[in-house]
Amino acid sequence: MDRLVYYKKILEKNPAYNKALSDCMEELRGDPLLSKSVDNTDNVRVKGSIIHYLHSWAPVLTEFAAWVLDDAKKSSIKRLYFLSRDAWPVYRVALALADSSSPELRYLRVSRYALRIPEMAIDDSHFLDMMFLSGIDVTMRKILQRGALSEEEMLEFVSILGFSDSLDRIMGRPEILQWKAKAEIHKEELWTIVQRHARQRLPDAIGYFRQEGMLSGDSIAVVDSGWVGTTQRSIKRLLDFAKSGTELHGYYFGLYEIPKNMDPNTYKTFYFGPKGQIRRKVYFSNCLFEAVSSEAAGMTLRYENNNPVIADYGSLNAEYLETMQPYLEMFARAYARNRELDNGVFVSEDILSKLMARPDKWEAELYGTLKFCDDVLEGDAQDIAVRLPYTDICNLRLHRKMVIWLLSKLHIRTPDIHESGWIYGSIVRCGKNVRWSLLQARLYNCLMYVRKNL
Repeated sequence: MDRLVYYKKILEKNPAYNKALSDCMEELRGDPLLSKSVDNTDNVRVKGSIIHYLHSWAPVLTEFAAWVLDDAKKSSIKRLYFLSRDAWPVYRVALALADSSSPELRYLRVSRYALRIPEMAIDDSHFLDMMFLSGIDVTMRKILQRGALSEEEMLEFVSILGFSDSLDRIMGRPEILQWKAKAEIHKEELWTIVQRHARQRLPDAIGYFRQEGMLSGDSIAVVDSGWVGTTQRSIKRLLDFAKSGTELHGYYFGLYEIPKNMDPNTYKTFYFGPKGQIRRKVYFSNCLFEAVSSEAAGMTLRYENNNPVIADYGSLNAEYLETMQPYLEMFARAYARNRELDNGVFVSEDILSKLMARPDKWEAELYGTLKFCDDVLEGDAQDIAVRLPYTDICNLRLHRKMVIWLLSKLHIRTPDIHESGWIYGSIVRCGKNVRWSLLQARLYNCLMYVRKNL
């Protein structure tokens, strides 16, 4: 595979990663899964996936974990909390790399949903922001489910709001913002509905954090994939409610923004931060990263008796994640043995920019068929690089999207915008005018991040 040759050349720039890969490839010779005779398509796919993972994702996740440990030592962080589920692979790598001088490593079971419901009980300042979020195929039902409302409470909520349409009709971002503005007018009434569940969940959430030592007064930090930093804000608000002035730092793979009223000095990023590094953002897919960097277990739903309640269904990509986890840990152990060879050359950018923004057909099919849901609850999952007809690909380009957005503002009926969790993968899977469409997608993303940077 040409891509493996490319990734191998990148790793050769840093002897520690190159030697780790060589050690892994040697170790694979005795792996029962890879030594099976190739007699069907599934075997070929699994073997190819493992070898590709060792050349790409394993070095990236190892580089991230090594950075977290190094910086935490320098910053005198006593305890690191790796947040479920995105930080599970990073946690496993960190365990392999840690030594006696490393901070204590813990795994904290959280989710945006499990945190935000009790957070809504603290005051009414953020609950509408947490509910009226845009995303892929957002409906009023999804918005209300973010507040843990029952069917009866949903009808009560929309009655106050004045929403009389189907709860399952897909809404675009402009309409979501319009309904959020109307909700602000009735904020006090709506908060009383949301509080019914939020007040019940608050004590157990705080009890879990206390049980995990987060209120001990030690210097602590969370580790997560990132993107907008709201999980750290939620945890910080809950900790502050229990013990005012509790400090909390965060380590992230990347952040597009930091929540308002949060100290930016408590947020550290590995790959990109809110300002600058536009090329890395343009050539990156946070949805793809989340699909690959995750745990096979189900999401955290809430806390009972100070302990997390985990969904009895597994991750959307449990089979893939369970298959790859041992090989990630294999790579991490190999890197740990050869870490003295690390010359400081950064390998993640060259790997991710090629894999994420210029995937070949094999990569687009393999990773594009992983499942993804961008809502706080994992309903209506779809392929991360959903198959889109060429018309939909075109509708996602800058000029067409602007026209559709302007017409919708004028309440003129427009075609539905069908988003993709990984647009570059969808373009390759579509197969029509691929180079031109990839260029258009990069242009759109570039202009979006330039505008945000201003």
